[in-house]
Amino acid sequence: MPLNFLLALGLSTTVEMNFNRIASFPVMDNSAGTEEETSAEIIAVTADGKTLVYTDSPLGVIGMVDITDAAHPSPLGTMAMGGEPTSVAIDGATALWVSTPRRTTQTLQDC
Repeated sequence: MPLNFLLALGLSTTVEMNFNRIASFPVMDNSAGTEEETSAEIIAVTADGKTLVYTDSPLGVIGMVDITDAAHPSPLGTMAMGGEPTSVAIDGATALWVSTPRRTTQTLQDC
């Protein structure tokens, strides 16, 4: 029905917003063998909806997940960034990201 018709009848056009989880993906499955902290933070999805790309600042990588079957995501691996990725976006077949230099700390005993 057209919106103006519904409004004329005084019917509500409010749509209930729900989030329905269909799957989860343990990020550590994409970084096999690491004992280091890992965390999926910022995500982007390819235009075809088949690949999810995420930043993992603690590990210093960009991770990729095959979501062709969204209910059963599978790891596609990671790429080291040489810093801490803080943002990611997808433009066609290209992933764009921003990385900050990896921060380190030293104690007086290290100097």
